[in-house]
Amino acid sequence: MTTAGKVEEGKRGFRAFVRRRGKVLLIAALALVAVASSAVIYSYTSGAPELDEARRQATERGLALTMTEFLRRLPDAPEGENAAAVYELAAASAAGKGIELPTGVVPLVSRSLYLSKPPTEEMARVKADSERILADPREPVPDYMLAATKEYVEARREAINLVHKGAALPGAKFHFTYQGYNTILPHLSKARSMTRMLALAAWVDAEEGRPREAVGKVRDSLAMARSLRNEPFLVSALVEAVCVSITVSVALPRVLTRTDVPNEDLEALQRDCEKIAEEFSIRLGLEGELAAFCDAYGDIRSGRVKLQQVIDQSRWYGLQQGTGQSAGSIVIAKMPHWLIKGQIDSDQAAGMRYLVDINDHVEGSPAELAQVRERFAAEMENERHLLAYVRSRTLESGPDTVFETRARLRSAAAALAALRFKNDTGKWPDTLATLVPKYLDKVPLDPYADAPLVYRVLDDGILVYSVGVKGKDDGGKLSPALPAGVGQSKDDDVGVRLWK
Repeated sequence: MTTAGKVEEGKRGFRAFVRRRGKVLLIAALALVAVASSAVIYSYTSGAPELDEARRQATERGLALTMTEFLRRLPDAPEGENAAAVYELAAASAAGKGIELPTGVVPLVSRSLYLSKPPTEEMARVKADSERILADPREPVPDYMLAATKEYVEARREAINLVHKGAALPGAKFHFTYQGYNTILPHLSKARSMTRMLALAAWVDAEEGRPREAVGKVRDSLAMARSLRNEPFLVSALVEAVCVSITVSVALPRVLTRTDVPNEDLEALQRDCEKIAEEFSIRLGLEGELAAFCDAYGDIRSGRVKLQQVIDQSRWYGLQQGTGQSAGSIVIAKMPHWLIKGQIDSDQAAGMRYLVDINDHVEGSPAELAQVRERFAAEMENERHLLAYVRSRTLESGPDTVFETRARLRSAAAALAALRFKNDTGKWPDTLATLVPKYLDKVPLDPYADAPLVYRVLDDGILVYSVGVKGKDDGGKLSPALPAGVGQSKDDDVGVRLWK
């Protein structure tokens, strides 16, 4: 057979093959199209009913589903002078003086002392002295450290006076431009810095025998912490808790131990602590988290951002760097939004259920919150709902912070009442019940245990404390002055110790 004949025979064979297999190929192609279409249709419809129900539950509770709507509900800036604007001026004044003095021996602020490599003999001495005076307020601040601290405080006198002015104003609202999870809130770090500044100013007043001025710095610090509420961010409430912790656990014990504070000032400070303890809440922050969460999904559906990008932003915003993802979840997070619409709807619904449930129980008991977490643990931990999983991780410490902050403030108020009793009678009260009704309206309860705070009279003072998140009395071994879940020691009792 010639070459041309072979070619012609091959063509006939191919056409015969196509005729025999054409129907099969056509059917296969149609089946593939049908499967793909079904997948897309399922993606568009599978999560919709679930999301509709989650939205209905949130709406029934009056919760905003967009940040635009939520921001409209927040109080306007106060009429007249805004305390937040005064605090901003104070922060600018303090920042203009630099973070540290050249001597580098100021407690609470000279962090470079602990980073010196290799540590010098002088740095080791300074570190040891700092830890000693923080652990025991009866210890006087060493002369070299007191001199540096006085210089530090005096350089910031204008800022301290401005904080005092702001504390006397009736309202505060900081300005910010909302940009989703990329929103910048510089006033939060400034508040922490100024809280340490006020603690040092109170120390100087106490060391130099000015008790009323020292208590005034403590009260100003608490007022500045209160200015962070009414913000639509959970992180604002957490920073308020940090500022309260520094004030009550670092500034207050040295003031009360190194000076004789008049009862009039003790009572005013006690009322401050009682008021803040009962008003402190993260509910507004949680509502803002829900609105921001819904906004993030709106950005994903519109194609403005990818799911992975929002997850990464959410990790940063929630202070939870390093939250992992499985290989499968990484693949899903990088898919086009239109292809995983059902997954996105279901993910949003899961996150909304979690946020609504936490919001419902945030003012309840630790046991109630534990039940909420258990209900969502399996759903969140398997990472089937990607962004909901990340957001649930970033919210873990928030509710615990409410209990810890209230425990710390209630303990401080009870300790102040006991000190007033001692000033009047010459001895510590035998029990907290002894203080009712003259010094306390009622015996303060431990928010972790639904029982009275633990009160102990020691040979050299008193202890008032809560049993902490574990619900176990560690004998008054108090945890560090940090928010719940951050750097906690194995001992988690929360309270105040006074020496006299």
